[in-house]
Amino acid sequence: MITSIIPESSLIDSPDSPAVLRDQKESNDNAFIFAEQSGVSLTDGLDVDITDPGTYNRNTPPSPETIPNGTIIDSFFLHFDPEGRPNQRVEVSGSVTFDTEILGVIVTDTNLNDSDDLGASNTAYPTGLLDRGSVFGREQLDNITLSENTLEYNIGARQVIDQIRIITAAAPPVNNPPEIISLSVTPDTINENDMLTLTGTFIDSDSDDNHTIFIDWNDPNTSIVDTIQLSGGEREFTATYQYSDDGVAPGNGTEFDDYEIEVRVDDNSGATDTSSIAVRVQNVEPIITKLEAELVFIDDDDGIDNGIDNGDDEGVLITVTGTFTDPGSLDIHTRTAVWSDGVSVDVDEIGLGERTFTISRFLSEDELENNFPEIGDDVFQVGITTTIMDDDNGSAFFEESFEVPEEGEIG
Repeated sequence: MITSIIPESSLIDSPDSPAVLRDQKESNDNAFIFAEQSGVSLTDGLDVDITDPGTYNRNTPPSPETIPNGTIIDSFFLHFDPEGRPNQRVEVSGSVTFDTEILGVIVTDTNLNDSDDLGASNTAYPTGLLDRGSVFGREQLDNITLSENTLEYNIGARQVIDQIRIITAAAPPVNNPPEIISLSVTPDTINENDMLTLTGTFIDSDSDDNHTIFIDWNDPNTSIVDTIQLSGGEREFTATYQYSDDGVAPGNGTEFDDYEIEVRVDDNSGATDTSSIAVRVQNVEPIITKLEAELVFIDDDDGIDNGIDNGDDEGVLITVTGTFTDPGSLDIHTRTAVWSDGVSVDVDEIGLGERTFTISRFLSEDELENNFPEIGDDVFQVGITTTIMDDDNGSAFFEESFEVPEEGEIG
């Protein structure tokens, strides 16, 4: 690409045919310069007349070389044709600078003719015209100075035209970044430990680019960032995820928490785009599914054998076993209970992942007779109310009553 040109009026779009033929694009003030082809991979070596930096004129020989096949190049053309085929030499000067290295300059008739296939598609060239070139043709007063990416010229003509082809290294292709155009989550509100599906679509005008998708679920209980590789042409992605808890475990006391899922799309040239979408994760209350009681009669002699400090009292050892459910796999639970005579049970924490609990109480015959209703001959109704609370204040409440005989062994 041309980055600067002096004079600025020299730069033109590639002219329509037959503009660079003789007597078509004339000027006594400017040589005209335009871009021809870009990103051309040479299938054969290309002969050029000048490659080394320096000044070239009738006293300085050229440094011809061949640009090897496989080289990817851009070509540019300089055209000077003085008005009306004057008898006196008309000179113009200027310079042109490119954003990449000049690989070679073509100034001789032969090499200009042989390289006209690099010309602009809409322009006719004077292939075969005698003395169309510069420096080494009839006009021996021309001067060309070449540096790494700049060509300076002082050229002239009278009865002929003066033309130069400039070959530069192809500019690196412009990489277009991807652009995320849609993100969706299904469902957008889930219960803790449920799965959601994230779907995304993006565009990238570079059709052959491969892409890497990075998905940060922003789960405070893990550091998972999922990665998806997509080959050229693929522009959609899907991922699933399971939030084990609503919020930071073990519990932050909220009924729900909102997460921002962050998505980044990278192409294989390093360009990137980011976007995000919210999902709500709700706490689920535990559910007590069952309370069962095991009753064992204890006389005044075998209390110690059963681990009960019953003194000399006879009575019943009641062992209540409860089960509950809670999908929150990271939830920790607290159990409280009150017997139907108003006696509270010590609060107990139920460990992570556990879903059962046990409550035991020894009731002497006096306690049964005095504190619980008799519902049959020496049979009493003993009730218990149990509450399970998770670490986000979700709770389950369960009442159960058991028929307890005053004596004898049951269970």
